Amino acid sequence: MTVKVDQIFRNANIFTSDINHPSAAAFAVKEGKFIYVGDEAGLSAYEGEVTDLGGRFVMPGIIDSHALQCGGAR
Repeated sequence: MTVKVDQIFRNANIFTSDINHPSAAAFAVKEGKFIYVGDEAGLSAYEGEVTDLGGRFVMPGIIDSHALQCGGAR
């Protein structure tokens, strides 16, 4: 049985930020969320549109969530 996903990305050089698994080669996305990150063999459990990234580097977005105070103090 395979899981239907929106998009599958393969043949990538993925930096995961996980100290125990710092890199991966593939990932799958469903409804805007990562549901698989790992080796290409694990993709056999997923079905969807496939994009070959040609060995390109991928890393998570860096979100700086701090806010600066706008305006001056009186």
